[in-house]
Amino acid sequence: MRQNAVIEAFLIIILLICGKVSADTGWHSGRDFQGIVGLRGTIMPYDDTLPPWLWKTGGYIGFSNKISELTSNRTRLTVSAPHDLLLLAGKSARAFEGSETSGAGIVPVIQLVGSDGGEIRIQWASGTPGQGLLVLPLNVTGDSQATGTLAAEVQAFGALAWAEEDGFGARITQTLGNNSADAYVFNGGVPDSNAWSTADGLSFISRMTEGEVSAESIWKQLKLGVPGVPDSPVIADESGYQDLVGEGWFYSGAYVLGISSGTVLNLHFSEPVTGQSAWRAGMTVIIRYA
Repeated sequence: MRQNAVIEAFLIIILLICGKVSADTGWHSGRDFQGIVGLRGTIMPYDDTLPPWLWKTGGYIGFSNKISELTSNRTRLTVSAPHDLLLLAGKSARAFEGSETSGAGIVPVIQLVGSDGGEIRIQWASGTPGQGLLVLPLNVTGDSQATGTLAAEVQAFGALAWAEEDGFGARITQTLGNNSADAYVFNGGVPDSNAWSTADGLSFISRMTEGEVSAESIWKQLKLGVPGVPDSPVIADESGYQDLVGEGWFYSGAYVLGISSGTVLNLHFSEPVTGQSAWRAGMTVIIRYA
């Protein structure tokens, strides 16, 4: 897949801007009359006005610890994920056709922003099953006032089902990214290599979404939208940068970013925590369509 510059997801061409939704100017009297006739329209590079993707975020707010559990002069705390923690999930709303050119507003690009306003980039570990280090800014309020960081090992996986318009070549593969804003599916939220098999990655998506999203669900979307797609999912151990440029190809897909049960989260405080306090670490997820 080729790299494409990101452009605006829509283009509006206005022949003449009207002051009202209706072009009707009303009746006028007088000896002489002069009026303006206006026409207005919108041209979209894609058939649908909304991107064909759905998203949700997660997290966990139930951590509770004692001061005696802190180390390094009460500036460090280690906690474990009590169960699988979903951070971000995305899925296609339906099967959709690729675009003849780039910039159709159908390619989801992921941006993570910390509570301090700074951009967050996951530090991916090569040769692993989608693992990376996520470092979030940390704030402490209450008897102690402090800042700091929370670092946790996360996993991410992006899957794309695709087929030609007659069902030829239908399969589910992995998506890769280069941790930038380039127009690749799920870029900014997936690594540039992955030791996971596609089947194992799809199992991770299913586990993190409690079965709501799976190989079967995205395959069903593809089958409903494209005649000739086989009944059972065809899962291929292929991966690549996907820009969805290709008329006559249809797609569906899914994405998950999460923390597996039992994973250690390391908190580092800028000042010792000496009394009852509450800590908070978070990020804003921005999905931009290219």
